Amino acid sequence: MAEVILMPRLSDSMEEGEIVAWHKKVGDKVEKGDLLAEINSDKATMDFESPKSGTLLYIGVPEGGKLVVSAPIAVIGEAGEAYEHLLGGSVAPVNEPVQAPKAEAVAAATTPMASAAITTNPSPTPTETHDSSRVFASPLAKEIAKAAGISIENVQGSGDNGRIVKRDVEAAISQGGVKETPATATTPPKASPSSTSTSNSFGAESYEDHPLSGMRKTIARRLSESLFTAPHFYLTMEINMDKAVELRPKLNEVAAPAKISFNDLVVKAVAVSLRKHPVINSSWMTDFIRQNHHINVGVAVAVGQSLFVPVIRHADMKSLGQISTEVRELAEKLKIINYNYLKCKEVLSLFPI
Repeated sequence: MAEVILMPRLSDSMEEGEIVAWHKKVGDKVEKGDLLAEINSDKATMDFESPKSGTLLYIGVPEGGKLVVSAPIAVIGEAGEAYEHLLGGSVAPVNEPVQAPKAEAVAAATTPMASAAITTNPSPTPTETHDSSRVFASPLAKEIAKAAGISIENVQGSGDNGRIVKRDVEAAISQGGVKETPATATTPPKASPSSTSTSNSFGAESYEDHPLSGMRKTIARRLSESLFTAPHFYLTMEINMDKAVELRPKLNEVAAPAKISFNDLVVKAVAVSLRKHPVINSSWMTDFIRQNHHINVGVAVAVGQSLFVPVIRHADMKSLGQISTEVRELAEKLKIINYNYLKCKEVLSLFPI
């Protein structure tokens, strides 16, 4: 008899699970205890073993897809056995190998949030796909290898069916391992189907969207809750600016007629730091993280009783003189805008509604 396998509840708070990887495809023979899939819950990625022996007749969702707890995840039975009636007609049978979800399907099912800096808003899609050439390794082994900079493809597995487990990665690390090539570590991410760009005189504004796992969503929710339920204290640090004080007069000699301020130095330093650490240049978009490829820095400017934040676009590509000139020009424009606003407000107050 064919049996419907349901999405397991891997934690008390788990409401849905994401299929990170399928280790079997439709038509494969499976034995009870065989690794069937890797499931990402709201807390961790865990292995899911087959509860019975037979042939895998059906998969409920491809890699990268999600299912609520207790939804049909698979059907196991005898080869050629009819199973559609077990699903109640609510889920269409999938009688083909697992494929990564198409970008068009994800885009049609997702509504993106608005962005003030980008003119187009594509929907978030996975930035990588899975194929049959994947490395057969446990999630923990992959995490350890990634943290140590070890190329897990070259690690010899000692687990069932040659599966790479924790002890294999630890042994590779102790023996020196196979480090990832510098090109791999320094090459910027390729633009995914979820990326977009707009052009200006300095270059393109582009970004890349990264979907969130259930675990990362839970972490974000808990941290947000703690902001209002737990007391917070903040740490500050002092930075020695003696070198900047010494350098500034020399810069002003070169940058004349522009005058470099300490604030301009900070703007440039922030931009250079973001170029060196691109992951920090990201935005939280509720359901996904948007990593920006361009670098725009906001500068707080006090005008009267108001505080405005003009944006220096592509600050990493501009000189200190350009940054200084642009900040001053924007500040002057803000003063004019604020003056006109106050005058309009004064005139309108003479005509109460």
